[in-house]
Amino acid sequence: MIAQGLLGEMQLFHEDFNKKRLASDDSSTPDYTVGIFQSIGFKEFHDYLLLGVQEQGGPLGQKLFKEGKDQMMLATRQYARRQVKWIRQRFLRNGIDRQCPPVYGVNSDQPSEWEESVRHPAFEIVEAYMNGVGVLGHQPLPCTTSAHSFEATRQTFNCQHCNVTLKGKIQYEAHISSRRHKKRVASQKKKTRRTMPSSTPASIIVLRLGLLKRPCSPPSVDDENEDNGHEKASRLQLLAILRDVTGLPLQNIKTALLQEPLSNENAIELHFPARAPFDPSLSDNHDAYIKYVKERFSNVQHHVKVLAVDIKEHFQ
Repeated sequence: MIAQGLLGEMQLFHEDFNKKRLASDDSSTPDYTVGIFQSIGFKEFHDYLLLGVQEQGGPLGQKLFKEGKDQMMLATRQYARRQVKWIRQRFLRNGIDRQCPPVYGVNSDQPSEWEESVRHPAFEIVEAYMNGVGVLGHQPLPCTTSAHSFEATRQTFNCQHCNVTLKGKIQYEAHISSRRHKKRVASQKKKTRRTMPSSTPASIIVLRLGLLKRPCSPPSVDDENEDNGHEKASRLQLLAILRDVTGLPLQNIKTALLQEPLSNENAIELHFPARAPFDPSLSDNHDAYIKYVKERFSNVQHHVKVLAVDIKEHFQ
């Protein structure tokens, strides 16, 4: 564009415009949002065009020229992206509810191959359309699911992780796939895991006992006038073993013994957390713990029989 005379064209227009503006006593600055000033190039080279001919050739002029050129190239790329996006949303969106003409694309990646890659294919497509014949050797662009409806491009989205508001689904999807957003989400998850209480595995023991005798009954519990001293000592020994093995309060144990049996085996169940020195949460200790429990009840076999010792893990 510059090589084909863009700068000279803008220089002539700038001089002519300012002559007319000064002649009309208009002291306002140009508005680059209306009219010809919206064109790419005018606002980018404005500071450069304000310099005199001698200043434009000096260091300041060269600096402003380079800045204007860089800004014009950036604005051109941004404009091209907006055009491509408009075409994709308007004509290449899946599920579109109207009939759209076919859209063809050409490859302009190599400027040196402009004639054969861009100009000739474009002319062939346009001539075929104008002559009402099919386009040979060129396929229209396929529809895409990445395109969004007009309404979706006008919606407002809020990212709670980054505390930003974005206009349109395209900007929102670009944001959530950005490195900054992913880094923020990962940081927040790490902080949440650090502040949350750790969940550690624990074991609950289910001890199932078959009652051969009712070791506690309402008339005889803690009866100081028990005639049979041996029987009383045996009951107290059983209560001590149960309290030692389960760690439950004595009153809870007595209540469990007085409850109705669970089955025809005259069985009761006691649920309690595993304790040292045997922690059944370690698989190597399962058998040792069961052996330990059975040995503890071996002295009161005339009262109870160990039917089962179940170990259930849960998280606390």
